[in-house]
Amino acid sequence: MEKLSKPVTEVNLPFKRLGTGKNKVREMYDLSEVVPGVGLMVNTDRISTEDVVMLTGIPDKGKVLTKVSAMIFKATKKTCPNHFITDNFKEFPEEIRKEVAPFQEELFGRSMLILLAKPIKIEAIVRPFLDGSGYESYVKNGDVNGIKLPAGIQKRDQLPAPIFTPTTKESVGHDQKLTYEQFIEKVGNLSTAMLIKAYSLALASEISLVLALKNIRFIDTKFEFGTIHPRRAGEGVPMFLYQIDETATPDSSRYDPDYSKQPFRIAMREIGFDGETPMEIPDWLVRKTSRNYRKMCRMITEEITI
Repeated sequence: MEKLSKPVTEVNLPFKRLGTGKNKVREMYDLSEVVPGVGLMVNTDRISTEDVVMLTGIPDKGKVLTKVSAMIFKATKKTCPNHFITDNFKEFPEEIRKEVAPFQEELFGRSMLILLAKPIKIEAIVRPFLDGSGYESYVKNGDVNGIKLPAGIQKRDQLPAPIFTPTTKESVGHDQKLTYEQFIEKVGNLSTAMLIKAYSLALASEISLVLALKNIRFIDTKFEFGTIHPRRAGEGVPMFLYQIDETATPDSSRYDPDYSKQPFRIAMREIGFDGETPMEIPDWLVRKTSRNYRKMCRMITEEITI
C-alpha cells in the first residue's frame, strides 16, 4: 500500500492574519510590516465539501493547489493581472526569508508570496460545459442563474458558448447563485462587474487552451478577484482589479478526466455526509482523493515531484 505523508491541517505562524477566523483551506498572513503590500498564502491539506470542512486532511493537497495555481497564474498574467509573486522560497525578498526561515520546512511547497488585495465577495464561475449544480438547475428549470439554455443538453455537454454564473461568497453557510443583475448590484459598481465577467471568460478560454494541449477538458471553474491600489502594487501597474486566491485547481475546477474534488463530493454523500456536519474521512477515500489530486497536478504541470 502506498505510504502517504502526514497531512498538514494546521498552520500557525507568528504573523498578522488576514481576514477573520480560519479559511476553509488557506491560511493568509499580512507581511506588510516587513515588505509593504505583501502577504503570505499557505495552502493546508484541509478539505471541504458543500462549504463544510472535514475532520481529516488529504496528504499533499495543499502542495497540489500551490503548484497548479503558480503555473496557471504565470501562464495567464498577461490576460489578467493576479496577486501571485512567487512560490520559490529562494526568490522571497531577503527580509521575508529571514522572518519565515524557521518555518521553511512547514511551508515548503505549499506557500506563495502574494500582493495584498481587498477581496470582492463574489465567486466568478465560468461553465464551458454543463455539470454540477449548473446541470441540476438546467434539468429543473431550463436555466442556470437565470440564463436560458437550449433544450436537450446532456450532462457534461459543451455549451454553445461558455456562460458566466456568479455566486456570493459567504463567510458562513452556503454560497447563493446570482443573476447577472444581482451580481452587478452585489459588486456595487457596473464597470468593475463588467471587468470581472470579461476577465473570467477570458481566463477560462485561455486555461481551456492550456489544458487542451495536455488532453484535459476544462469543464468549469471559479475565479476570485480583489482590488489593489496601484501604489501598493508597484510602479507601472495600470489595473486595480486582480485575480486572487487560487486558479484552475482540483478544488476550484472540474475536468475530464475527472481528478478534481467532484469524485470526493459524490463519495462523501454516498457514505452519509448530511451536508452540514463535519466527518472523519475513511482511509480508502483519503488515499483515492490524494492520488487524484496528485495525478491532476502531474497532468497539468508535467512535474512528478508530488
